[in-house]
Amino acid sequence: MANRLKHELVGTVLRALCEGCSIRATSRMTGVHPDSIGRAIRDFGTGCRNLLDERLRGLTLDHVEVDEIWTFVAKKQARLTVDEKALRGDIGDVYLWTDLDAKTKLLVLRARRDRHTIPPDASTRGCTSSGC
Repeated sequence: MANRLKHELVGTVLRALCEGCSIRATSRMTGVHPDSIGRAIRDFGTGCRNLLDERLRGLTLDHVEVDEIWTFVAKKQARLTVDEKALRGDIGDVYLWTDLDAKTKLLVLRARRDRHTIPPDASTRGCTSSGC
């Protein structure tokens, strides 16, 4: 049987992280190994995604605010070498699209893609909290 952290300890770890403690500080405070903290974060995120995908269906939204955010990973696209462009698809420019319900502040869509992968007028039909 795999070693599992007790629910109370996982709750303590997640609360410390939400309060702004680093993984190392949380590890020192709780005695939980940093790798276990990372797994707890991953498992909690997966559970949240599954819950939202299950429950957020058939929404009636009156006013949705759509936004596009540009950022980069490691380097800006213009600074990438020819080899990096050919071999590394995980660095360079990244665009984030968010659709936010103005009344409830519910994030109904989020997508992280290369700008040319998803059209700017993409609708939320058929999308889940894990993206399109």
